[in-house]
Amino acid sequence: MAGLNYPRPKTKYYSIYDKPDNDDCMKKVCYGTVYGGLFGTFVSVFDTLGYSRPGTMVGAAQRCGFHTSLFALAGAAYTSVTVLSASMRKKDDTINHFFGGLAAGGVFGARANSQKVGWGLGIAFGLTGITIKLFRMSGMKFYPVENYRYERSFFDYRKSYFTDRPDPEGNPDI
Repeated sequence: MAGLNYPRPKTKYYSIYDKPDNDDCMKKVCYGTVYGGLFGTFVSVFDTLGYSRPGTMVGAAQRCGFHTSLFALAGAAYTSVTVLSASMRKKDDTINHFFGGLAAGGVFGARANSQKVGWGLGIAFGLTGITIKLFRMSGMKFYPVENYRYERSFFDYRKSYFTDRPDPEGNPDI
């Protein structure tokens, strides 16, 4: 049974922010497309089960393909424009990710046939890309992994049968 206690290897996902923007261009575009498609699949499950509720399996497959392809195109547009602007500008900074966010928003705007949707989502995606790039450049983590000490709440004593509970009326010795 000693073999069961080995430490599990940490899964390292590929991140487009780990290397400079103009390195590994094709790999970044492929992974951006795959990650966008995976997120689109996640969205399509919630849409199919909770919102649109198609009556047939063909309708469910169409909804899944619709969302998966839309988000995959947006991921591809984000990463391809990011690496293209980085290679053209010869700089690795946050502006590249803003341009990528504008391109991803343009995909959603073209699908919705609305410039307002495209510009709104493009600016939102661009600002999100800037924020993530700034976090990565400064070495900060988006979600810290430190284990904080568990603080007991005020009413935790009520959950244990082995502790003395205080008198709700107060101390009778006073």
